[in-house]
Amino acid sequence: ARWLEIVDHRGGAVRLRLQRIDAQIDRRTRGQCLALRAAILAEGALEQRTKEQAGILDRAVVLLKSGGRIAYVTCSVLDEENGAQIRDFVERHPEFTVDKPADVIKALGDKAFAFGKAARLTKEGILMTPRTTGTDGFFVSVLRRA
Repeated sequence: ARWLEIVDHRGGAVRLRLQRIDAQIDRRTRGQCLALRAAILAEGALEQRTKEQAGILDRAVVLLKSGGRIAYVTCSVLDEENGAQIRDFVERHPEFTVDKPADVIKALGDKAFAFGKAARLTKEGILMTPRTTGTDGFFVSVLRRA
């Protein structure tokens, strides 16, 4: 089974729950912020992984209220799993926009400037690499529903 990791911020509280991707969605429980960790652990072709990641993003749409956000995170440096996924998602779901990465990193406070210089900020999100940020390869994008 495939699972969707959901971080739900309601009334200042943070709750984490797992929901089967193929489970029925109760629209009354839609949240304001969903964190999608799109780590596809199955070995195989890149095409299969990207197809599964697109499916995860598409299933998250019904879980999100108007004005809510999806934080899409991968452990990859490949554009096919990162920027291309976001571009394709926004094309399929025009009610979503990408929060500007420069605004997203402001949450880091006084570390935002240095992080912004080390990470690669694109139209689609934030790319971190071992060479530039001293981390593993990661990508983060925040998508906001109108």
